[in-house]
Amino acid sequence: YPVSRQNDVPVRLARAVDDTEQRWKVRKRLERFVLQFENLQTVDRDSLKTFFDARKGRHDDSWDLTFEGVLYEKCAFDQDDFTWTEDRPEIFSLNLRIRQTA
Repeated sequence: YPVSRQNDVPVRLARAVDDTEQRWKVRKRLERFVLQFENLQTVDRDSLKTFFDARKGRHDDSWDLTFEGVLYEKCAFDQDDFTWTEDRPEIFSLNLRIRQTA
């Protein structure tokens, strides 16, 4: 399944009187993912929904995601709704947005 990925590195900026700048990271880089599921059967959609519901949408960040051999800790869904499209009878597509919280 296709995955979109971006990262977020918050920085602080100090500007001196002579207009020079100094930047530093406030915290480590955090990742965001969009998992794109297509051609899912009902049982697969229901399994994803069960996992989503057990995590209470964006409220639970106690789980980890492994992607391309890298473990991303403290993940949460970046949405409170679980919506899908029925492309054909009993064939579904959906996107899940995930963010790393710490």
